[in-house]
Amino acid sequence: FSLEEAKQYLKANEEGIKLIKKIINENNIQCDYKEQTAYVYAPSMDEVDDLKKELKAYEKLGIDGFYTDTVPLPNKAYGAIGVKAQGQFNPLKYLYNLYNILIDSNCQIYENVRALNITPHDEHVDVETERGTIHADKVIAASHYPFDNSFGLYFLRLYQEKAYVIAARTNEQPFEGMYININDPVHSMRYQFSDKEALLILAGGNHRSGE
Repeated sequence: FSLEEAKQYLKANEEGIKLIKKIINENNIQCDYKEQTAYVYAPSMDEVDDLKKELKAYEKLGIDGFYTDTVPLPNKAYGAIGVKAQGQFNPLKYLYNLYNILIDSNCQIYENVRALNITPHDEHVDVETERGTIHADKVIAASHYPFDNSFGLYFLRLYQEKAYVIAARTNEQPFEGMYININDPVHSMRYQFSDKEALLILAGGNHRSGE
């Protein structure tokens, strides 16, 4: 991707964070929202140079990142780059509340209706489903894997991948921040804080399905 495309992607993500935070604040959504510093860390000395290259990329994009040798992790880390004020929250609690907000706003939600095809026309878009055709002014295809082959032929370039996540109670003092290592195999860790407890969330082990 070009530098300009990377900046556009960054801007879209930043606007998404602002929008989610605005929705949470305006509707008093209780979803354990907390601003944390997000870190990319090096689990070996060989990867420190990769971190510094990443930090230079941050500078080109205008990301307010910083480098640190001190990483409060139970496992050894040889340095990290961080970005402050990143949002951490419980996505299910957020979505449950968002559902109720949409229903109260007279938004119609249809579950278990499989979309089969999208056909754009001059002034509208048709979405063919198993139960009939939906006519709309605009359609946003937000499925994880594209079900329609009209746009970009993504089905030729994508593959299914699995990852694993566990949540565990620990006897350790919970650390602040969200962490992911810089190179493959990727692992991430953070604590999910609530009024009752703090759960350590570990994710990773990515691999193609069937391997």
